Amino acid sequence: MRTKMLAQICLVLLIASVAVTAQAEPIISVTPDFVGPIGCTDTATFTVNYDPNGYEVGGGPVELDGFEIVLENGAGEIIDFTNTDVTNLGWPGMFFNVQVGDQVKVSGATFNSERLVEATDLFTIVVHGTSASGLGELNIATVSLAREGNVNIPVEPWANPMATIEIDCTPPDAPVMLAEPPYTAGNENTVYWNTVADAV
Repeated sequence: MRTKMLAQICLVLLIASVAVTAQAEPIISVTPDFVGPIGCTDTATFTVNYDPNGYEVGGGPVELDGFEIVLENGAGEIIDFTNTDVTNLGWPGMFFNVQVGDQVKVSGATFNSERLVEATDLFTIVVHGTSASGLGELNIATVSLAREGNVNIPVEPWANPMATIEIDCTPPDAPVMLAEPPYTAGNENTVYWNTVADAV
C-alpha cells in the first residue's frame, strides 16, 4: 500500500513538473507589405517579426540577446534575391546581413546593450520579381535565438512558405489606332485609339 501511494505521489509530481515547464515558445513570422500582384521587375517588401509569445526564463520574460535567421527562395524560385535590401527596424544592437546565392543570412547581437523582451519587427527584406509569373514564396531555412551567455532559446516550429507574393509578368495590352475614313477634308485630322486597361 505504501509503495503504491509513493508511486502515485511521484506520478502527480511528474505531471505537475511537466505542466509547469511546458510553455509556448517564441515565434518568428514573415509578413508581406501586400499580396500583389507585382510586375516582373517590381519589388516586394517582407517584414520579419519576433514574438516572445510569453516564454519565460527564471520566472521572468525571456531577454533576446542575439539572433540569426536565414531566408531563402521557396517553390518555383521566382523571387530574385540579387541585390536584396535588408533594413534594421527594431533591433537595438549590432546588425548584419550577408547574401549567399539564393539565401540571405540576417543576424544581430546586443553586446550587453538593451535586450528585447517584447514583440518587435526585426527587419524588412526587399526582393524582386523575375521573368516568370506565379506565386513567389519566401521561406525560412533556419532560425537561431539566444539569450545572455549565448544560451539557446527554443523557437516555435514554422511551416513554409512563410510568406507569398503574386508575380504577374503579362505585358499590358497595346493601344491600337482606330481605322480612318478613306478621305478627310481639310489640312487637319484627329486620330483615335482604343482604350486599354493598363495604358500608361
